[in-house]
Amino acid sequence: MQISLEADHKHYSIISYAPGCLTLAQPRQTPIPSSLEERKTTVQKSCILTPDSLYENWPPQCFDDFTAEHFAALLPMAPELVILGTGSRLRFPISAILAPLMTRGIGVEVMNTAAACRTYNFLMVDGRNVLAALLL
Repeated sequence: MQISLEADHKHYSIISYAPGCLTLAQPRQTPIPSSLEERKTTVQKSCILTPDSLYENWPPQCFDDFTAEHFAALLPMAPELVILGTGSRLRFPISAILAPLMTRGIGVEVMNTAAACRTYNFLMVDGRNVLAALLL
């Protein structure tokens, strides 16, 4: 699925998603223009994405791997909202697993990964402090 997005060269953005493969545009590192092709990177395992950071190889690789510790590890990143992409279909983790975020007042939106990618881009461009936790 190709994802359209307003140009945002200062942050990580999602170019496309297909099951098992996420293509990202990395932020420009210098004021000198670089082409999108030079800034593309591909991720093939679950990951955490914020406007400023990419954390590859997030430990849960499937929905049944989720633990509360996986979400507690997101707390130091201090997101306003976590978008959880649960793979090819929408599945809701039990509340105990999301408790580390919810008890701190951090919003959690659960959706399939394709919808999570679109939502992340929209909120990131809008300037929100968003974190996408994506199962691929």
